[in-house]
Amino acid sequence: MINLDIKIKHRNWDEALNMLFALLLSTSPGEIICITGPARTGKTRMIEELIKLLCGPESVRNSAYMSSAYVLVDNDGNNGRFTTKSFIWDALVAIKHPEFCALTDTESITRKFDRSSEAAMKKAFISGAKQRKLKYLFFDEVQHVNYVGKGIEAPHMVLDSWKNMAKQANVVLVLAGAYPMLDALRNSPHLIGRQYKVNLPRYYDVEPDLNEYATIIDQYMKHLPKELIGDNLVEHTIYLHQYSYGCIGILRRWLLHAAVWAELYRTKIDLNVLEQTRSTNDDLLSIGNEIAAGEEILFNETEFQANIKDQREVEKPKRLVKKSQRKPFKAKPRRYEIGGRTEEDN
Repeated sequence: MINLDIKIKHRNWDEALNMLFALLLSTSPGEIICITGPARTGKTRMIEELIKLLCGPESVRNSAYMSSAYVLVDNDGNNGRFTTKSFIWDALVAIKHPEFCALTDTESITRKFDRSSEAAMKKAFISGAKQRKLKYLFFDEVQHVNYVGKGIEAPHMVLDSWKNMAKQANVVLVLAGAYPMLDALRNSPHLIGRQYKVNLPRYYDVEPDLNEYATIIDQYMKHLPKELIGDNLVEHTIYLHQYSYGCIGILRRWLLHAAVWAELYRTKIDLNVLEQTRSTNDDLLSIGNEIAAGEEILFNETEFQANIKDQREVEKPKRLVKKSQRKPFKAKPRRYEIGGRTEEDN
């Protein structure tokens, strides 16, 4: 049994976790904390860790009161649409509202859902959250609000509604999602200036990041069956980084695929197996475009803040992350030849 669903300790995770925990302890009810980053960097695991730190192990939590509640933002409507009414229902179930979570059979759930207005369900949530003494409300996969399908302004209108609901419920709202969430956030004037944004970034192709990525690869290697390991994968750090965009989730999935491949074909994981199991060029292009768009928004915000400081005659800070000269988001990324060399190296 090959299992790479493990907790990997690394620099970006520790920095983001420390920042988020400090913010959660310091912010006031009604304020908003946003956790963003590329897909597959561990945002959901981050939420799970924060809830443990805030509330303790689930086994010792008081069932009558809830310090935190977790709701997955799911596009479970018709044709994959996101619906606000269905979401509020999920939020009521998350806080274990007796009128909603006690229903078990499909007929009762359908009847209750059809007969309850969205406005009434929101009021029930606000009342229930106060009775539960809720402090922190986590909404995960927030980028799915972009599938609401009611016009270009709809996503940020949903976020405004959540902000008002959280304020009335007297809770700190935590929004977590991949970079497409940023479009809705920046189009919501009521959220601008009322949010703390924490980025859980990927690792870049600069020496400190590559060194950290090598330690991550080494940790995964220790959890792979020894009989499947051919090459020392740390020696292929640059190759693994390039075709995973420095995202740990993509790396984990890739190494798992490579291990299954090696076991099935009775071979060992080497550069050839990595080549066979990496993401396709089309998948890489899609992932890269999403990352590029999100990082452009984040970097533009950083540059804007720096310019404001510069106008006040304060020394403009250097960008924390050095942008690579490589173009990782092109349609057809270069393939490494077996042996780790490109055509340009020959």
